[in-house]
Amino acid sequence: MRRSYAFVLALSITALLESCATPEIGPASLRVLSWNIHHGEGLDNEYDLQRIAGVISSVDPDVVCLQEVDRRTIRSGGIDQAVELAYLLDMEPVFNRCIDYQGGEYGDAILSKLNIRDVQRLSLPGDREPRGVVGVVVAPGNDPVLVCSTHFDHGRDNPSRVVEARLVADFAKQSPLPIILAGDLNALPGSEVLSILDEVFTIPGDPAPTFPAELPQRRIDYVMWSHFPGWQLVDTRVISEPLASDHRPVLAVFERANR
Repeated sequence: MRRSYAFVLALSITALLESCATPEIGPASLRVLSWNIHHGEGLDNEYDLQRIAGVISSVDPDVVCLQEVDRRTIRSGGIDQAVELAYLLDMEPVFNRCIDYQGGEYGDAILSKLNIRDVQRLSLPGDREPRGVVGVVVAPGNDPVLVCSTHFDHGRDNPSRVVEARLVADFAKQSPLPIILAGDLNALPGSEVLSILDEVFTIPGDPAPTFPAELPQRRIDYVMWSHFPGWQLVDTRVISEPLASDHRPVLAVFERANR
């Protein structure tokens, strides 16, 4: 009886260890939020990162792509906004400087709940000011993907945006990883910029406008993706937030099928 009990116990422990060691192959999801936060200044002229964090937290994203982020500038009180938001949201920050500004820096950032395996950067030109792309490699469901945040040059009929779109499209074509591109592209659906990106990325057809925040009339903020085998977009929407920034946030939810 003792041998039998020991044998059964050993089998049970072995089965338990094997089940723990087996990687999960069920459904996984990835929630990506993109938001131009207007350096933390709302339409009421208040700098309020806690308000920004509250809006972000309300939709529970895994990765947040931010544009117009200040790092230790005078206007934002010397705060490193990416670090502060990461602290408020319990996420990991990555900042990408585009220009020096008011004694500090100004650019884009990514916040992530998921472990960041790598960081990639791409410099972009700009007639008005230099721009860039910052990307982090994360692996929801053990599938690596490069999530990128960018902010294309502004100004009416600015030719820099076409050049920037081509550089980003070429970068995506050469990437060995799937790419999710999120950001303020300052370009409307049907524009040359979107046509170039459409060569590589799937762009959701939802025409919901994102700017200006109080009464949106134009869609210039996007979340799009290149080849992402085994994953599909299951939800995308513009978050109804009319005050915290001059743009509204865009959420995209991806899900992996059973394999």
